Amino acid sequence: MLVALKGSGVLSATELASSAGVSRATASEHLNRLVDGGLVLVERRTRLRFYRLSGPHVSRALRALDALADPRAATRPSRQVLDAPDRLARACYDHLAGRLGVALLDELVHDRYLSTRDGAAYEVRIPGRKFLEDFGVDLRQPATHRRPYGRGCLDRTERRPHLAGLIGARLAARLTALKWIERIPSSRALRITPSGRRGLKQTFGVEA
Repeated sequence: MLVALKGSGVLSATELASSAGVSRATASEHLNRLVDGGLVLVERRTRLRFYRLSGPHVSRALRALDALADPRAATRPSRQVLDAPDRLARACYDHLAGRLGVALLDELVHDRYLSTRDGAAYEVRIPGRKFLEDFGVDLRQPATHRRPYGRGCLDRTERRPHLAGLIGARLAARLTALKWIERIPSSRALRITPSGRRGLKQTFGVEA
């Protein structure tokens, strides 16, 4: 896990567990020891925790240990930090996450359909309201419970915000109704259908 952090900079516990070939629970136990020993730092970002080496002295120590390692170890297959199977697209509560969720938010902001001052709350601009409603996204607020139109939700794999709030939920529902995305059984992962790939490119300029 230290070698994975040295190569990648910042990783989640899930990614580190994958790189080490151990369970999430085992990875968390070892990460706690590494944090307690001062080798690793943990950063909390909303509900997520990310880990990084505590400083360049740890990298130097790893290089020194590598020089002392059994030369035959170089022939052993190395473990890589693999993309999570749901990294392309997944459900995060009632909205979209993964590369697709981040890309959609990026395009909506780039096209000036949404605006934000702090990256946390997003407002719908007049052209954005027309665009979304023409696309079939219902922007009416529930009578019993009003929720923010748009808010940034830190994506656990992309480490950038995707779109939550009313717009995020209604946009996910609309893409599902159009059969542009489909839920993979027993998973939060989503499959982007062929018609979805075409539609996302034509409507939002998103390559999926």
